[in-house]
Amino acid sequence: MVFELYGGHIEGIISRRLTYALAVVLVNGEVHHLEKLNIKYMYKQDEMSQVVQDIEVDADLKAQNLVSIVPRSERFQIDDRVLARCRKEKNPVRLILRGGEIITGVISWFSQYEMKIFLAHGGNVIVFRHGLHKLGLTPLNAQSQFP
Repeated sequence: MVFELYGGHIEGIISRRLTYALAVVLVNGEVHHLEKLNIKYMYKQDEMSQVVQDIEVDADLKAQNLVSIVPRSERFQIDDRVLARCRKEKNPVRLILRGGEIITGVISWFSQYEMKIFLAHGGNVIVFRHGLHKLGLTPLNAQSQFP
């Protein structure tokens, strides 16, 4: 997996899921405990070429160097009913993350902590909801981009 973090990224395999962290075996064999609040999104390493094609960047937002917000009440909130409707109708969503990344795709599934987004070029990204800055709904005619 590729884990996109605030301030960089790491690659590794999840060996254990903890409540607030992931135990990740890095390429060099070291085990690293990765705090979930430090992860913006993650994807499979073999989907990297597809994923990077579909991620845009808002340079102004990126320049703000925003970090994760610990208090849940201060984070960007999304009504689960909106996500459920978008998933059911396969309406693409536009997620703008605190690091300036813009991810557009169709919701495959979501939980209270994360959501899996299917991208136009076939890759999948798991976005951590605490990393969201804004959510936008894309026009219905944008569905033609997605198989």
